[in-house]
Amino acid sequence: MQHDGGADLDLTLPSEPASVAVARRAVERVAAEHGYTAGDVGLAVTEAVTNAVLHAYPEGRLGTIRVLAHAAPDGLEVEVTDNGSGMRLNSTSRGLGVGIALITRLADDASFSSSEHGTRVRMTFAGTTQGTPVS
Repeated sequence: MQHDGGADLDLTLPSEPASVAVARRAVERVAAEHGYTAGDVGLAVTEAVTNAVLHAYPEGRLGTIRVLAHAAPDGLEVEVTDNGSGMRLNSTSRGLGVGIALITRLADDASFSSSEHGTRVRMTFAGTTQGTPVS
């Protein structure tokens, strides 16, 4: 996430289920403050953080999840990262496999990068305030 000013939100959370709600509420607050659809942003972040909690740190490994958000002229930029084991095909996944598809549907732009050093999900949400593009 590149921008001139500081992030409107910078959270580092433990990789545990309670962090999902913390991240969602924090990102929804930032989205609402800047005129974005808080529910869509919150749901996409919920999916990204849930994926990190469930899949980034196998076999009980401890780790963290970082959530950044920045309101930029072209949209609300949100990034969720972990330093876990990276995304991999998992036929025994505990999830239904809809998280990534939902993120790409909710965000105006989404990208996913992953390696053995972790995963990064970047999302951009174009917003409107009272029917006018956010600038």
